Amino acid sequence: MKSAKKALVLAILVVLSVSLYACREDNPSLPQEDLKTANPETENREGRQEDLIEADEEDKQGQPTGDIPEFLENYFEFGTYSKKIRIPNAGNMECVAVTGENRLELPECNVLSILFNTLYNDIVLYEGSPEEIKDFFGEIRKLEFQKEKEYADTLPLNADCVFEADSIMVNKDSDYIRIHIRSFSDAMHYFDIYQENQEVIYASVESASLLDMVRTMAALKSVDISRLENIEKLEAFIDHSWLALDEEKKELFQFIIKEKVKKIKNYSGGCPFEYKLKATLHDGEAVDIYYVSDSCGALVIGDSTYEIELAPEEGGEFKYRDQLTDFFHVLKQAVK
Repeated sequence: MKSAKKALVLAILVVLSVSLYACREDNPSLPQEDLKTANPETENREGRQEDLIEADEEDKQGQPTGDIPEFLENYFEFGTYSKKIRIPNAGNMECVAVTGENRLELPECNVLSILFNTLYNDIVLYEGSPEEIKDFFGEIRKLEFQKEKEYADTLPLNADCVFEADSIMVNKDSDYIRIHIRSFSDAMHYFDIYQENQEVIYASVESASLLDMVRTMAALKSVDISRLENIEKLEAFIDHSWLALDEEKKELFQFIIKEKVKKIKNYSGGCPFEYKLKATLHDGEAVDIYYVSDSCGALVIGDSTYEIELAPEEGGEFKYRDQLTDFFHVLKQAVK
């Protein structure tokens, strides 16, 4: 009898133990939730994380979101700044305007990017500091502009276009702005300003100080090509590396530069500058040279553009241009 009672008690205890264990397994998160709620260290960590998320979102304000207007299609593929660069305005302006005093007034806005159109037709993001970018727009605001009725396609006859850039901005109402500027060696600057829901503004200004600033921004320098008659080393950029050219090619290049090129205006208009040379002079200065891969014979050296002349021989008019192109074709074969 006693044995039977003991067996019954043990059976009851086993059932109770199994039931309690099963309840804990069915609700494993309950004690964990209680622990998490009661832990102030965890709460502080989560608060800091939320602050970081908010800070990151704030840094992204002004970056492209939603619909982008047609006049900015494809511009963002060339890059925007990682942090917003704010251009303040104490007034309540909503768009760019030329004032009655002929000043170019900017609304409160964020600069998303300044994109250079180089003389050799690459578009690159200006890497200047926020202070330099603010100084750039500060200089523009000081100048006295002349409003133009339309796009200025009649450009200086005796001046080079030394700087072309697009400033991409967004105002406090999230409307986009594109300011296109072309600067010429005679210190004339032409602005075309495109804005959402606004008429295009065309304006021009003469300013030597702005010319100095944009030349510095674009790292432009004048190169006396007569110095290329005395090259220590000539290299070609092939398959992502610099390869030295032999003495014969160096002498041919010097002959072409001395005898067979003429200065032309900086209007390459989409020429494919796919070839790059680097000439190291005897004093150690390195000069970058960009050359087209088609037959038009255009060279960009420093802040100037040159054209390789045609040969007078019948049937061989592209002789000198082809000789320079062959530098790259021969090297490519040698590399393979």
